[in-house]
Amino acid sequence: MAHKIYFIELKLGKENESYYKQTPIQKKWQDQISQGVNEYYLITNRHDIDELVEKIYQECKEYGIKNYFAYNKDI
Repeated sequence: MAHKIYFIELKLGKENESYYKQTPIQKKWQDQISQGVNEYYLITNRHDIDELVEKIYQECKEYGIKNYFAYNKDI
């Protein structure tokens, strides 16, 4: 769908009273992924989700990618 792969790790975050943090192996994966062309995101709240969706949407527009699952800002 795009010129790169987005790796997304979801955590509930402090706003949802979650105590889960990245494990050492998850941090190693993040380091490995971040060294290449692909992108790694650690999402912990709604704001992070909105930012990432907007970033992917803008990149699709920039590269002329037709996304049939396009982001609808009214949702």
